[in-house]
Formats: sequence, C-alpha cells, structure tokens
Amino acid sequence: MNLKASWKVKKDREMTKKEIQRALFFEMHKQIEQATAVALNWFGPSQRGTNIAYPPGASLTVEEKVALKNLDLSPAAQSALNKLIADTASAPLFRLFTLMDGVADPEFGDFELWPGADFSEKPLDSDDEGDMLHDEFFASFWEYRPLQPAPALPSGRTLHRKPGP
Repeated sequence: MNLKASWKVKKDREMTKKEIQRALFFEMHKQIEQATAVALNWFGPSQRGTNIAYPPGASLTVEEKVALKNLDLSPAAQSALNKLIADTASAPLFRLFTLMDGVADPEFGDFELWPGADFSEKPLDSDDEGDMLHDEFFASFWEYRPLQPAPALPSGRTLHRKPGP
C-alpha cells in the first residue's frame, strides 16, 4: 500500500486531529531514521558527512572530522550507534509531546499551571504566515544558551559555543 496515497485528504473536508497527528508522527519517525543514517556517514574511512545544522552556526573542526574519519566501526558498533543516535534524536520529541499533553511542565517560563498545547490544521487559504516554527527554533537557541550551562564532554570540552567573528 502506498502510504502517501492512503493519507491523501480530499479537499472537500478538513483533516481530523488524528490525521494531522499521524502524518506528523510518521514524518518524525522517517526523519529520525534518515538523521541516524546521515550521522553514521560521519564515521570511518568512507566518511560522507558534509555539514551540521545544530547548534546554529556550529561546524565540525578539521581535527574533529579527521577523528571521526579514523574510526573504523565494526558492524556491531555501527548497529549500536544507529540505536543510540535514533534514541537520542527521539528524546526531545518525546519531551515535546509530554509538554503538549500537559503531563510535564516546562523548565523555562513562569507558569502557575501549564495547560499543554495541541496540533491544529493551518487554514489553506490563510495569507498570514506568522512566526514560522522552523525559523524560530534556531533563532531561539541563542536566547536559551545563557539560561543553561553548555553541556560538557568527558574530555572537558564544552559544546555549543556561540560562533565568533
């Protein structure tokens, strides 16, 4: 069965909340799998990684790229990394859903009671683009960074330094 065809919604009706959720969830699962495959391309002599997008403005140093290229991962190590990367990629999404469901509270913000949030269909005829979440996500990183210490690696290096001039 063609998944895309099975989820095609007729123009004469609005999508249901369940259809919206399912379409978004399937897309997230697909993106986790694809991101995992892309991440594994950074390892080993046949390194094919090109660039990273997060944190905003970050890039791998030549030293880091060489270190990754020198890793010759066994099939078991590749399998383990595949599972670890996929699990790591899914964790923020799961946290987002607990926040949306209202069963967890955000750590940032001054809320007496967190109500949760919901998916809704965007009207097709709307000219109002408003704030685009995909743009706001990266832009918000540098507002967040001063509120939370940068994660440290076992080597003592810290992650997510703001790129300088």
